[in-house]
Amino acid sequence: MTVPARRESYLETNLARWGGWQVGAEPEESVRRVTFLGAAITAGAPLGPLELDSLSWLCARWYEQGSRKDGVLSFTLYEFGADLYGREPSGKERRLMRRAIEHLAVVLVTLGGYNAHSGETSPTLQSMVHLVESVVWNEALDMAMVNDFDHAKVGGLRGDTFQLRLAPWLVHQLEAKYFTRLNWRLQRRLDGLAKRLWVYLEAERFKPVGQGREQAYIVLGEKAYAALDVHYSRDRAARAALQRAGEKILAEDDNYEAIDVEENPFGSGWRLLISRRPAEARKARRAILQSIPPR
Repeated sequence: MTVPARRESYLETNLARWGGWQVGAEPEESVRRVTFLGAAITAGAPLGPLELDSLSWLCARWYEQGSRKDGVLSFTLYEFGADLYGREPSGKERRLMRRAIEHLAVVLVTLGGYNAHSGETSPTLQSMVHLVESVVWNEALDMAMVNDFDHAKVGGLRGDTFQLRLAPWLVHQLEAKYFTRLNWRLQRRLDGLAKRLWVYLEAERFKPVGQGREQAYIVLGEKAYAALDVHYSRDRAARAALQRAGEKILAEDDNYEAIDVEENPFGSGWRLLISRRPAEARKARRAILQSIPPR
């Protein structure tokens, strides 16, 4: 894939950590999971890797166009595709992008541990929300208020120029700077479980441990596997999949120094231990990298 010109995307932090994203090539239309962050439920449309990338792109685009209070942003499929693929998108890729937009407009998600009205966080809270409120495209229909998965209606979403309105709760979160910055080029290079794990870790809270490093860990078990969309009949296979995903992240993102599955020293079972450079060092390094023009 050609290197895209875009360097960053933004994803609301609850969504970056949310357990409803699916990593497979053919995500299911609806999921219902209990994760260590609470419930993660989707209804009406699948949310896979392309939908994750698309939503983070849309949030960044909203910022770049002046952060309108009403959540509206505009784009063409050419612009969208150039950032996704680093070139003009093919006909097949345009169809995939349109489908991802449809899915984001249709899906209803439940976020565990969060009040979408007030921003309050608590393990007992659940919020059922939309991600995109409405979409306008350049054909005969003026507006799609897609609250139900009406295939006849959204099937007409075939134009090349779009105006899209992000959901109000999402706009509020973005205005409050409650989002996670993502390295767009790394995000696009990673796929599958490696992408999902990396996005989660970018939103995770790390603690300094000295020697210019910070660490975080995830206690592995059924709820952690559900949050990361890891599904294996044997725990050993799930741990091996996470280890492979960590190795892929290390190969692409040199901010991370180690991602290892190990026995939990504070109890029974296993954990995923992650070490990386602290935020200040990563910010300085990002500024240097952003000053280098793309090849």
